[in-house]
Amino acid sequence: MIDTVKYTLAERQDATLGFSAPEPATSVREVERLPGVLQAEPVRAVPIRIRSGSVERRVILYGRESEPSSTESSPPDLQPVTPPSSGIAISSWLARRLDVGPGDRVEVDLLEGRRRTETLTVTALAEDFIGMRAIMDMDALARILGEAPVANQVELRLDPRRLDALYARIKRTPAISGIALQIVSLAKFREAVAIIVTAMASIYTGLVAVIVGKSAGSRPNALVHEAISLGSAPVAVMFSGARVATVGIPGSVVNETSPETPVPAELV
Repeated sequence: MIDTVKYTLAERQDATLGFSAPEPATSVREVERLPGVLQAEPVRAVPIRIRSGSVERRVILYGRESEPSSTESSPPDLQPVTPPSSGIAISSWLARRLDVGPGDRVEVDLLEGRRRTETLTVTALAEDFIGMRAIMDMDALARILGEAPVANQVELRLDPRRLDALYARIKRTPAISGIALQIVSLAKFREAVAIIVTAMASIYTGLVAVIVGKSAGSRPNALVHEAISLGSAPVAVMFSGARVATVGIPGSVVNETSPETPVPAELV
């Protein structure tokens, strides 16, 4: 499932801590001394407008250390992408939107710090699975921003047994604006997907009801058959010899059946 790959394999941090204002990258050493923090990695996140020809997108450019340990994977083996010291790495989805690939040049409008436009070479593609983003070396990003290396986020690996002590310390630290746990983000993502699947099931149910109602009097040769369930079976619709099926997400309120569950034989 995309959610498992996104939130446990591609993004391997347990939490992301935010600073109230950019702090020197060396401040990560202070973060490492917080209760329960096993590992900390500074990140500089900057809004940008990236453009190729007439196509442009507003995304976040992440400046990372040259040897990141927690995030950004390249297909298909999910190995970490090394942030380029010259040029820029972008997500595969963003590359498709811009119709560019490694070796192509893009224009980047920096929307923070020294607002300027840079022309950069796409050096690699990173698989982001959800959304669009760009990555480059933290020091290289600092140079084009005209600032010393700073961080406004820190990605953390945590000891879950010491979360209460960590929360208490964060509340007493004005420089820290908040913390986002990866497990909470995953739960919110699955909740959103469940809502979407439920809505789609309702739409299919309505379509089938309309089709069955219109064909009840004539009974055409193309049998209209429907089997809709919001319980344990997949949602399936058959009409005019074509089957449209949507399978619920494991663990969601829509369907707790495995995606591999076959459609009942009578619907085939």
